[in-house]
Amino acid sequence: AAQIQESKEESIEELEEKTPAPAENEQFTVKISKVGGKLGGALDTVYETHCVVRHVDAGGALAGQNIQKYDRLRQVQQKEGSASALVKMIAGASDELELLIERPTMKDLVLHKNGDKVGLKIDKDSDTLGLIIKEVIGGAAAQLPVGTFKPMDRIVAVEGQEGNAKMFELITSVPSPSIRVCSYGV
Repeated sequence: AAQIQESKEESIEELEEKTPAPAENEQFTVKISKVGGKLGGALDTVYETHCVVRHVDAGGALAGQNIQKYDRLRQVQQKEGSASALVKMIAGASDELELLIERPTMKDLVLHKNGDKVGLKIDKDSDTLGLIIKEVIGGAAAQLPVGTFKPMDRIVAVEGQEGNAKMFELITSVPSPSIRVCSYGV
């Protein structure tokens, strides 16, 4: 985990929410047949609590099922489990799978900073999909409405750029960065 620190102290003066967030994260069930024994995509399993879709392969089993990058896999064959347990269930299943998928809430925010540090403790591990928020530790983030950032939210773009190293650099250096936050239910 890394704490965002800036060489220039700045705080968030104002928060603009461009995209209204739904009250709850949508969950839906899909039934698929593995194509050639494969799922047809990749999953981010770095955090045992969150098994998240990295990508969907064109022509694969997940394609055409309304499953998207950042969707969270909640159950396989109506069973919950850790990220690694869900992957094992997929690998061990015959061709037919029933998956419960959670569509995250995506929030586009503009952070107008003014004198404070950002105030987020994040994991910027390059193997994860996005910058994982561990906690709000004060600074500008603490001045925002409660629930704007919560543990396990992912910052998935900063100034329209993806890639953890680039996003980390931009969120600490741009005076009013535009960020996209991906938020899951409990």
